[in-house]
Amino acid sequence: MLRSLVGSEMCIRDRYQRRVRGGISVTMKLVHSELGKDTGGSVTMVPEHGEDLWIVYNLVREGDRVKCTTVRKVSRETASGSTESDRIKLTLEVEMVGEADFDPVSYTLRVKGSNKTETPHVRMNSSHTLELCIGRKFTLTKPEWDQIDMSMVERASNPQANADMAAVVMAEGLANICLVTESMTVVRHKVQSTIPKKHTSAAFGRDKAVDKFFEQVLQGMLQHIDLDVVKVVVVASPGSVSYTHLTLPTKRIV
Repeated sequence: MLRSLVGSEMCIRDRYQRRVRGGISVTMKLVHSELGKDTGGSVTMVPEHGEDLWIVYNLVREGDRVKCTTVRKVSRETASGSTESDRIKLTLEVEMVGEADFDPVSYTLRVKGSNKTETPHVRMNSSHTLELCIGRKFTLTKPEWDQIDMSMVERASNPQANADMAAVVMAEGLANICLVTESMTVVRHKVQSTIPKKHTSAAFGRDKAVDKFFEQVLQGMLQHIDLDVVKVVVVASPGSVSYTHLTLPTKRIV
């Protein structure tokens, strides 16, 4: 299947802008939800990881409606009688036909269907393909949501509710607090602090800086790890980080 060049350009631009903004993506963002078991409803979400699009791929089915921004090539006739083409960015909702197409390399999900949005640029019920990608908001509407689909949305938008393992990966002055789910490792919090080197003029403040750093790590663990759900917390660091300090946060949590 040939990829829509216009849609792919938009996805690449969205991914580039997301990288430039920086920051740590922690989960698929749930913007709005109107769900009820065994009834119709919709969710509006923003994929933050490639794995999020794989989850969406397993959610969408024929007959569902998907809405997001897209680009449509529109032809118009000039006063001289010639034809010109313009690319117009607009928001369309399509009723899905057939199966979605997931590309794990570019992290794009293509949904083909009939247009259900009234617009002068696209005829009603005409065929159009939408491309979902990282950072692009979309709305999924189903005539019926079953428990499995609702659970998939919950797991994707709130990994803290189902991650039964956490990991704290540390170096001197740096710690990443992660949750490990069935499909991904999610960085929930980052602690970064300047610690004076040994045998320098500022070494007298080293012990105080180390204690402050591990106190920040502890607070981050308490805030971002749900101990009612998580069964195992793995703490790892190179040998240069004191074992005493490594065990301090877990002892205080217990």
